Amino acid sequence: MADVKIISVNPGKKTPGALNFEFIGRMARTCRPVGKVIKTERLKSVCNSIFGINRSVTNVGSVKLLTIRFFLAAFLIADGILGIHSGVAASPVDISLFNIIAGSMIFLGFFARIASIAGILIYTYASVSHVAGLPPISPSPGGSGLDFFAVSQALLFLFLAITGPGRYCIDQIIRRYILLIARRRRRHTEKL
Repeated sequence: MADVKIISVNPGKKTPGALNFEFIGRMARTCRPVGKVIKTERLKSVCNSIFGINRSVTNVGSVKLLTIRFFLAAFLIADGILGIHSGVAASPVDISLFNIIAGSMIFLGFFARIASIAGILIYTYASVSHVAGLPPISPSPGGSGLDFFAVSQALLFLFLAITGPGRYCIDQIIRRYILLIARRRRRHTEKL
């Protein structure tokens, strides 16, 4: 009779069989090491943070975000163009050019989260500059009080910074391309 090895799966019960070392060796070669999985997940989380792409955004949510992005961008671009053409220098720094650039970036979805964070900072400063006695960025319609227009703009930028641009944007294409390059590099290093 053949010599049967006994391995214990359950301490109270013995089963005949042997460990398949060839299968274990094959699985060890085909499984990705834990470090590479962590690097890939870290890259995805960094890309998601920079570009504002969330997995929870569906196609329906993206269409709504696209509509909000277009209206906000159209308003910012129109406000910037009117500010440049009016030629009124009521403050030492004018944010008309920022409105045009940020509006275009939000409209296209090109680094929309970064433009939104810059908009939060600039419009928060604009809203409190009159009250704090700082040099104003834009003329306040109310005089020396809190600029509620700038507060509302800062809140809209905050909304876009939190939600991100959605699926229909240039940021999504850039994110996919970065992850594709990382995947190709990982495959190339695994072949070597």
